Amino acid sequence: MQKVITIRASQSGLEKHLSYYLNAGWKIVSTARGSEWGRFLNTYRWTVILEKDDVNDSNKLGTTADELLKAKRLLDSGAISEEEYQKLKDKILNR
Repeated sequence: MQKVITIRASQSGLEKHLSYYLNAGWKIVSTARGSEWGRFLNTYRWTVILEKDDVNDSNKLGTTADELLKAKRLLDSGAISEEEYQKLKDKILNR
């Protein structure tokens, strides 16, 4: 997921704002400094693009393993055939 934010701040003010997002798990994709803003010459309008994974990698691995285990249980119980199991397994592994 990506997010675009606009911040009006000096360089040091920008760093303080961005530390909040970095601590929350966002990563900075791009920053662009716009024109000067306000009464102070060192204050700018910054546009920042942030990105965050919706699901972290460890959760993906757990989900994949869980789904494979469920598919194997279906095969072992006779609910699906070997061919259906292989198709399901390929689908889970190739996401």
